Amino acid sequence: MWLHRESPVRRGRQHGESGLTLLETTLGLSLIATLALAATGLVVPLARHGRLNREVAVATAGVKEHIERIRSLPFAEVATTFPDGATFSLPGLDAGRLEVVHEESGSDFLKLRLELRWTGEHGEMRRSISTARVR
Repeated sequence: MWLHRESPVRRGRQHGESGLTLLETTLGLSLIATLALAATGLVVPLARHGRLNREVAVATAGVKEHIERIRSLPFAEVATTFPDGATFSLPGLDAGRLEVVHEESGSDFLKLRLELRWTGEHGEMRRSISTARVR
């Protein structure tokens, strides 16, 4: 006659036991790691985009300052203060410079284009803004 004895190695959970199995723990940690990696992949481009926005904001403020100076000068002084080909540095931008280009001019009309260039995280950046002055 054979006696049936329960094996000392238990399989599965017994009634009343709590806790997580190794498989559940591994799957949970894998899910958390995947979510953390996905979040990191999202944060890095957002940070890079934030730096680009800061550069553009600094550039825009610098150009606005020069346009305000152009508009505040008497017409006769604009061409001498901002001659064609003049270059101005822009603080706050790496290799930031602003070049003045006279597009059209006459005795009572002057159209200027301000070419802005700087080196940013995404390489060389350019912006162009035009303004006009009349006598």
